[in-house]
Amino acid sequence: MKREIPLSKRNVSSLMGKPIENPWFKVHFQNETAALQRLRSQAKIPVPNLRSWGEDSEGLRFLETDLVGGVQLERPGKECRMPNFHSLNGEKIGKSCDQCADLAQKNLSQFVEEKLLPNLKSLTSSTTRLNEFVIPPRGPWALSTDQVGGLNV
Repeated sequence: MKREIPLSKRNVSSLMGKPIENPWFKVHFQNETAALQRLRSQAKIPVPNLRSWGEDSEGLRFLETDLVGGVQLERPGKECRMPNFHSLNGEKIGKSCDQCADLAQKNLSQFVEEKLLPNLKSLTSSTTRLNEFVIPPRGPWALSTDQVGGLNV
């Protein structure tokens, strides 16, 4: 589950003395939701099912998905997954294993290069936006609420 941070737990602006708010957060969340839905319907790669999204009782945005099956990348190195193959007497049972970690990294790289990237490259659109809105990229410009040189821009 991805959840917006409550105001009481956000960093406070040294200039304004108030919790920092991202003016694009709501739209960013809506676009992320739309992107997940589009990938799930059009891509041929594992994409988590979107369970629910919206605002909770406190007005904070959330996004809940199912987990995609698989093994977390750091797990194979923490405990040998092939102890009889990687050791003579099974001494790797329950122990960390560099060979398993290397194999997992190799398999991930192969999946990304051979399946993920080609599949994502095949998805095309005649628009540069989701939900009819484009979030501007980060850049050297300032928002109307920003302080630049002590002046509102």
